[in-house]
Amino acid sequence: MRENGRLSSIILEDCKQIIQKVDFRQLRNKNVLLTGSNGFFGRYIAYTIYQLNKLKKLNCTLFCVSLHGPNKDISLLSQQDSHIKPIQKDLSKNFKFNQPVDFIMHAACYAQPQKFIENSLATIELNITSTRKLLELAKKYHARFMFFSSA
Repeated sequence: MRENGRLSSIILEDCKQIIQKVDFRQLRNKNVLLTGSNGFFGRYIAYTIYQLNKLKKLNCTLFCVSLHGPNKDISLLSQQDSHIKPIQKDLSKNFKFNQPVDFIMHAACYAQPQKFIENSLATIELNITSTRKLLELAKKYHARFMFFSSA
């Protein structure tokens, strides 16, 4: 959600309110891997970390992973904050991430309802496989893992 090439003032205001109510100090100077950064949850997480870096000097590096590359919001955030790093990756393929991370926020899912209807087993397997790979990555780096789902 952009406003003429600018960040959404509505989401920025929402994030300011979130920041006032939640203690995010555990993210200070940490590396966070966020999957599904182009989606609803992912975008809000990216905006929130952007605001934390800007207003609270959190110095949190956010790796924004998405299948099709960054959307306009993530691109704008990364242009304004060098700690936000877009990454185009397909989690269903041989996904490797060699940067140590402290937190993994998994908000990606296979979001094509028609494909699910046509081949629900393959869709479920894809979601399970990507989650398993991310859990293995969390184990490798002793990272905390958060799973987001809207369905």
